[in-house]
Amino acid sequence: MNVNFRARMEGDAKIKGGGRSSGRTRREVRKLRKELRKGMKRLRRELRDVRNDVLREVRYTRRNLRRNLRRELYSDRFARFLRSAIGGDEGIREIAQRLLNEAVQVSTTAGPVSGTLTEVGEDYLLIQETPSTIVVVPFRNIVSLQAL
Repeated sequence: MNVNFRARMEGDAKIKGGGRSSGRTRREVRKLRKELRKGMKRLRRELRDVRNDVLREVRYTRRNLRRNLRRELYSDRFARFLRSAIGGDEGIREIAQRLLNEAVQVSTTAGPVSGTLTEVGEDYLLIQETPSTIVVVPFRNIVSLQAL
């Protein structure tokens, strides 16, 4: 039997020889090729499963990260931190005074409020959302305040 090395590596082995031994060798080559195809199919399936698992983990991690960020950004603790960073209620009051009678958006621990800032009290803001709706926002619940 005579098989050159390059042909074996490329899967195109031409088997030279005669008689019974060449028949067995051809069968063995066919059997090996069949096993190789099955192995490659199994590897592709396993790779697909691993890829799907990784994608599932990425989606789960993103969902949890978003949820935890939202929870933290709208928490009372973060609101207190921001107030202390900008100088407590006085800082909010100063910023709000500059935005008086302007369209604003206030992020609160309960969610965003948008409208016209109509009054700045001692420890609260009055925001007119619609002509018939006025919202009182205590300073302690303010996460952020910005002009629209």
